[in-house]
Amino acid sequence: MRDGRDPSSHGFCSCVAVFMALLMLFYFSGPYWTLWRMGAALQAEDEDEFSTYVDYEAIRASLKRDILADIEKRSGLRGRTFSPGQMAMAENMVDPILNRFVSPTSIEILLAEAQKANLAAGASDSSWSGIWNLVDVERIGLIGFSVGTEERRPLIFERRGFGYRLVRIDLSGAAL
Repeated sequence: MRDGRDPSSHGFCSCVAVFMALLMLFYFSGPYWTLWRMGAALQAEDEDEFSTYVDYEAIRASLKRDILADIEKRSGLRGRTFSPGQMAMAENMVDPILNRFVSPTSIEILLAEAQKANLAAGASDSSWSGIWNLVDVERIGLIGFSVGTEERRPLIFERRGFGYRLVRIDLSGAAL
């Protein structure tokens, strides 16, 4: 205590600095770690591991909202909404399609198409873990990030526990 300060405060400040550095590292590297692990699971053809990064129910729910809104918009009701019977009929048509479409295999096919687009655009790595070379990651506050290109970011991830999960495939801008 030669300089008048408590020596224990140095240890506390050091712990806080290390904690903040680790928190920042976790915050900035988390999305890339998730994408890398998803790619590694795809490359290893490990469907169970890949599925830990995808919330299929959340994807189905978001796609259902998008599709039903598009059906209602294209129905020609001009400002009116579907009756409960019409909505039930539309849901009965959409649900089986989404249950079949939103699966590990279909998400893998979606990512394979993204990989082909990256390779066509000049990506040097053809492995699954290299799929994200030319993909743009944009933060969504503290809770998530979106993945895509500068024009569109169709894959939306949210923090779930200590990691991120794919929770939404945004169809806005896509032809339905």
